[in-house]
Amino acid sequence: MVFLSFLALGAWRGPDSAQAYLPPGEPTFLAGNPDTEQLAFRYRLGLKALGWTQDNTGLYGLFSQSSFWFLDNEDRGYTLENNFEPEVMFFADGTLLTSAADWWPDQLDFSLSYSHLSNGFNGALSRSWNHLNGALYLGAPSQDPLSCSLTCWYPFNVESSNPDIAGYAGHGRVALYVRPTNPLRILGRTQIYLASSFSFDSPEGTFFTNLETSLSFAPGWLSRPPFPGPDPDRDIHQPETKFGFFIQWVVGRGESMIEYQRYQNTVRLGLCLW
Repeated sequence: MVFLSFLALGAWRGPDSAQAYLPPGEPTFLAGNPDTEQLAFRYRLGLKALGWTQDNTGLYGLFSQSSFWFLDNEDRGYTLENNFEPEVMFFADGTLLTSAADWWPDQLDFSLSYSHLSNGFNGALSRSWNHLNGALYLGAPSQDPLSCSLTCWYPFNVESSNPDIAGYAGHGRVALYVRPTNPLRILGRTQIYLASSFSFDSPEGTFFTNLETSLSFAPGWLSRPPFPGPDPDRDIHQPETKFGFFIQWVVGRGESMIEYQRYQNTVRLGLCLW
């Protein structure tokens, strides 16, 4: 088990004018792995391009990046790998879908998107593949005590240098979000995140290829200045800065596009904004 330190800045950033809950993504982090002498950084940005300003429904432009620095690799020496993922997403709020079809649950949101993943290398280290994604979101992780999501994707135009990547990185992902309420919230503001990718043709013969578990929490002593946590006496009309601690456990394969076949068992510790 390898312990890491990193800074987690949040799962998503979008324009305040949209006033929309956006589907959550991977936490933003800066991490160090002393076992493999690797540093890692990940973030995701979202911009609402078209749609109603009063709700979430609309067309979004998204960009995700994961960077991995291999400081002392026996085969390649110092190497920087950037995994880029531009994405175009149509997101439909459940309340709007209910107004169009009364049988649709108003808490069930839907999205359809296209994304391209590549690492920017040429030659033997080049990796890329494309996704058509469909997702369902039940509840809002930022508000509801319990929410979940299911994302499935169809891979195509997979580069010949990584033809089996879907078997390791998966064909979809399930996620569960838990926000305990008082008196269960013993650590102050707390959020638990569980996610796993699944594959229909995993070379390992297992359906679930990885598991990511994270806990974000803000103890009571972070609730007042000078810490940027939620101040009970603040003006409710002012935006709230959400600051806390973060612990994550990742086990499985598929995190890096170059080393997607490599098994990892990692614990990460850091700070988060959510």
